[in-house]
Amino acid sequence: MKRTYWCGVTVIVAAWWWHRASPTPTDDPHRASQVAVTGDGFALLHELEGDWRRVRELSRDGEPVADHLIQHDGEVRLVGTRAGATLAWIDGRNVRLGSPDGREQGRWGKSVHRLCDGAATNASQFGVGWLESDRSVWMVHGPTSASLASDELAIELATEPATWCGIASAEQNIALMWRDRDRLKINLCSKTRCSTTVTSTPLDRRTALLGFGCLRDTCAIATRDRDGNTRLAYVVGSGAQKWSTPIDTDAATVSIAGIGDRAFAVGYRGARGSEVIRLDRKGERVVLWQGPKTTPVVNWASGTLLIAYDDGGKLAHAVLDVANR
Repeated sequence: MKRTYWCGVTVIVAAWWWHRASPTPTDDPHRASQVAVTGDGFALLHELEGDWRRVRELSRDGEPVADHLIQHDGEVRLVGTRAGATLAWIDGRNVRLGSPDGREQGRWGKSVHRLCDGAATNASQFGVGWLESDRSVWMVHGPTSASLASDELAIELATEPATWCGIASAEQNIALMWRDRDRLKINLCSKTRCSTTVTSTPLDRRTALLGFGCLRDTCAIATRDRDGNTRLAYVVGSGAQKWSTPIDTDAATVSIAGIGDRAFAVGYRGARGSEVIRLDRKGERVVLWQGPKTTPVVNWASGTLLIAYDDGGKLAHAVLDVANR
């Protein structure tokens, strides 16, 4: 794999960060999960007791392929790259990528301040974003599958100061977001460059942003206002919010992923249990799955919806056939 360029300089990393051991941690139902799309399946990340994490690789139909226990005391992001399941984390002043089994993939950044919320991960390409110490927004992105032809690139999205950033898949594109006072700004990036047009939509600085997911030119965002009302809003390319709809959850996060080019999968913990719905561009919803009272995490690839959730303290998952229609 050709190494990524940062300002024209190739950096190859030799050290490895994981502490290898064989613990017997107990899954905590309140820990976070992540779902990534790999070239031929999915990968799940589940936080365990202390600083232990479990990465589980699955085939596209949900069958287990490999399980990794790793120890890391910082924030990580899970994506799929041409090397398979890959984790990103901050090491000193850089963002580093590596496989759970110990293979290094590279180092990016000059003076990294924090990782962006979320990750771009679908069957086309991955992306991990971060803020530099000057509050500019950057990302490294590249192909998910070895069969896709392109190199990994690190590019700058915004030079204006940002205090928060987020990143999500947007079909063949990647959506990068940042907050600026009472606005949420969104830029869509192709495999080679980001758009010269930045979408700006109203978002009160006191409103919590719980989750987000995008299609090629639109996004769905989950928010909670000061009165505790949680809503999903549909933001189009102009920045206009075409509609919003309430969802019954008091959880701190909502998981949103694009289903092809026509709808979103939205997972959240409701009053009576967890729920995953299909929400189309018109705001019409269909319940796809219901489960125990925990926060499900979703992702979609090639007609398959993967739902990761906690089942009595153990990592579990469900696979649904959800076509792009």
